[in-house]
This record gives sequence, C-alpha cells and structure tokens, in this order.
Amino acid sequence: MKKLFTLILSMTLVFSLAACSEEDDTIEIGYATWVDGIAMTHLTAAILEDEMGYENVETTQADLGPIFSDLSQGNIDLMLHAWLPATHATYQEQFSDDWENLGISYEGARIGLVVPEYVTIESITELNQAYEDGEFEEHPEIVGIEPGSGIMDVTKKEILDAYSLDMDLLSASGPAMVRTLGNAIAEDEWVVVTGWTPHYMFAEYDLKFLDDPQNIYGGAENIVSIGRSGMTQDHPDIAQLLDNMYLTDTQFGEIAGLISNDEEDTPYIDLAREWMADNEDVWSEWIPEDSQ
Repeated sequence: MKKLFTLILSMTLVFSLAACSEEDDTIEIGYATWVDGIAMTHLTAAILEDEMGYENVETTQADLGPIFSDLSQGNIDLMLHAWLPATHATYQEQFSDDWENLGISYEGARIGLVVPEYVTIESITELNQAYEDGEFEEHPEIVGIEPGSGIMDVTKKEILDAYSLDMDLLSASGPAMVRTLGNAIAEDEWVVVTGWTPHYMFAEYDLKFLDDPQNIYGGAENIVSIGRSGMTQDHPDIAQLLDNMYLTDTQFGEIAGLISNDEEDTPYIDLAREWMADNEDVWSEWIPEDSQ
C-alpha cells in the first residue's frame, strides 16, 4: 500500500499549530505511523465529525517525540495510542504532568521479538545458537521499525546487551517490517522481527512471541488515550467519548486490516467509516447521551 510504504516526511515534523480553542472547536490529533495509532485516530475523527458535530478535526502524522512534546505544550489536543505503562514510559516520565489520561481503549497490548510459528526456537536466549547455526542466513538482522519508537529503544538499549545477542537491529518502517516478514514466510525462511499486539500481522500469519525470561519487554500493556491539560474541562463530551471507547482483539483487527490491506490509497478516515458502517452497535454505545 503506497501510503504506508512511503517514507514519512513528518518524522522530523514539529507541530506549529497553536492549541485549539473552545471558540473555534478545532480538534487536533497527533499520531505516529503505527497501525493502531492510525486506526484510533481516524475512527475518533470520524465519530467526532459525523456523530458529534465537530466540523474541524485535524490529524497530523509525526514521530512520537514531537507528538508527546507538543501535547504537553498544548499545541495539539489528543494522542490516542499511548502504550502504558512500559513502552512509552520515557515519554510518560517526561511529560505526564502536562497531559490528561482519558481512558483505556485496548487491554492486553504486548511488545517483543516475534518469529513465524514454524521457527523451532521458543526464547530470546536461543537466538544466538540459531544464528550461529545459520538458521537466519537469509535474514541475519532483527528487523525493526522506526528508530525512536518504544520497542526499538528497549530492543537497542536493553535487549541486545542483556541477552548478548550477536544479531544487529535493523531500523525500517512498520510496513517494511511486515513486508519482510511476509516475504520470509512465503519462502519458509527464518526471520525475527520487533512485533506487538494488537497488529493485523497476527491475523494474517501464524506467529509467536519469543519468551523473554528477564521480562525486559514487560507484561501486557494498555493502549491509552491522552489529552492536553484542560481537555476534559474544554471538551467534556470528547473526554466522555474516549473514556467509553473500547475495542476487542477482533474489532481492532478488523479496522487495522482495512487500513493495512487497502491498495487504493483510500483516505484513512473513509476506511474508519467503512468499519463504522458494519459496527454501529459497537460505536453507538460510546457516544455520550447529550451528544446524540
């Protein structure tokens, strides 16, 4: 899909928009290129525009650092895919005094090193021996995603040293990682990637997480919606919507699959609306009564 494989120029973007005011009712949402971020952002934007009367909802794609920084400064209103308490812990420690927690949209999120089910090792501790045995000859590096993301930071700064791994970490985009994974599986090749759930690749392929005996990646996490300071006071209806929003594995997989498998450059918000058309019984329960 062209739009997901294109190099994201906004990786170095620093938001310049001022914080949205209650007077103009503009809502600015920042998101990274993670599929869960794309899904949550545009699903929320569609609901705000189509069901809650917000005419000016703007979405801006950028790297995680600028997103969290601008949220803390009030330059954007929302970020809807914070992984807490572990993956985005650094940003939480730095900025959480200046944001509001607006609710959990998904429970049981997880990060780690992922391999195809047919790979016969079960733990990160077995990677070196498999590498020495030539099992990863076609893919001698751990295939990662964008530098600066939480899973890349943990892998680079902690996992490689803690397990004395011989394999290097390769930075790529999320879509490029999935493409490499799919190509390897098509050839029955051994490959290891940085992975997480919820993610559509678990619906498309038979995959497994490698055990992490030192628990460096941590346990299950939550995907959390966060807002700038004062968001609840300025827009209590949006705060209530986000507090109500909750997606199951199946629901998240459906919307993520629509986004990831689109080959026609369909606008993300239209894909969100496509999911909404088939799931009115789900999202209608999220909308505050006084907004209906």
